[in-house]
Amino acid sequence: MNKSILAIALATCLSTPVMAEQLNNEYYIGVGVGNSDFADSEFESFMMESGFNIEWGSTNKLMWGMNFNKHIGLEQSYGKLLDMTFTGYGESFDLEVTGLVTEMVFKAPINSIFTPYAKLGIASTKITVDGFSDSENGNVYALGLAINIPRMTIRLEHQVIDVDGVDLELTTVSASVNF
Repeated sequence: MNKSILAIALATCLSTPVMAEQLNNEYYIGVGVGNSDFADSEFESFMMESGFNIEWGSTNKLMWGMNFNKHIGLEQSYGKLLDMTFTGYGESFDLEVTGLVTEMVFKAPINSIFTPYAKLGIASTKITVDGFSDSENGNVYALGLAINIPRMTIRLEHQVIDVDGVDLELTTVSASVNF
């Protein structure tokens, strides 16, 4: 009987760190900021050749997600994907793209600190030009590097969102809290 209790106690002690590791960092929430631009410069070239000046775009997002294991996760984010202003000929107009992005995250940890990753998903976007808006869905892919510190992750990411044949490129820095 003492051997059974000892075996159960030993098994419990040995499995506790494994169970704790599986439970830690399962969910996360964070924010990101960065720059955004059109990957297809023909639109920007046309606007500049037409005499418009461009205030380059910015992006920000709120993100949340869950890690299924150390290699695969699911993430959603909502935010302003593109915010640009065009001015010229005494006129100006604002172009804004907001959206909800859902992505599968595929991670390849190098060690406990550095984790390169790739994302693949879909985006539901709302494109607004001076009060007129339209909704479009698009494909999303991204590459990034995560720096893992206790209870927090810092990421540098390059993301491309294909909305109706036009690619938006976003480069962001984000921070998330893991729980």
